Amino acid sequence: MQHQSLGVDESLGSQIVQLWALAESQAHYNRQAIIPDSYAQLIICCGAPLQWLQANGALCKLPAAFILGVQQQPLYLYATGACQLVGIQIYAWAVGDLLGQVCVPNQPLALREPRWQRFAAQVRYWARAADLATLLQQVHAYLSDHMGASKPKLALHHSGLLLYQEFGNLRMRELAQHQRLSLSQLERQFRQITGVTPKQLARLIRFEQVRDRLVQQPQQSIAALAVDLGYSDQAHLQHEFRYFAGLTPRQFCQQVNADFLQD
Repeated sequence: MQHQSLGVDESLGSQIVQLWALAESQAHYNRQAIIPDSYAQLIICCGAPLQWLQANGALCKLPAAFILGVQQQPLYLYATGACQLVGIQIYAWAVGDLLGQVCVPNQPLALREPRWQRFAAQVRYWARAADLATLLQQVHAYLSDHMGASKPKLALHHSGLLLYQEFGNLRMRELAQHQRLSLSQLERQFRQITGVTPKQLARLIRFEQVRDRLVQQPQQSIAALAVDLGYSDQAHLQHEFRYFAGLTPRQFCQQVNADFLQD
């Protein structure tokens, strides 16, 4: 498996978090689910087409470029051959302004806006000859030159960033007061723009912290991790982790170790 990521400069950073690209075999890509995180993604398929396993068990062929809203459950995508993907990780509240489409959680949506369709076609063209690192540099340069001057909704941007700064450990009433909104106003605006409530986003941000810490140190104590990351107890962490990942923390660690050995 090959994987590259690239941070973005200030001209893009109010909407885009980072860029990433991967190239791997069909068998490697298909062997596990995609675990949720707290961001939306624009994903451009430069290799074999992908299929999405829907809740009813049917496989749906995905377009070459699609938007993935904030996930709250594992996502099952399957490559039909050698897989090469380019991804743009986006703050959930910036998707509408940036891509011109409403962010819908837990399901892929075809990219419809013509300007972004042209961009996706350009990325696929670059991918024929460039290595992953060069490809990401080309994507970054294009976005810096061509991305519109639209700004994210200011109140939601500040609210969302505050959740990230506090690692999800912030009471929603405090967040609403900070933005001079009622709790119901904040929740309604947040859901309309992102597809999730601020509390759901906070839970995902905390889950990400657990996931990343377990990837880095699979043998660490779950009880200590719960205390460190603001969960009420170990059982609370385990319940939340299983909800989002479909696995217990220890099952996840075993999977990470198995993937490391196979790579």
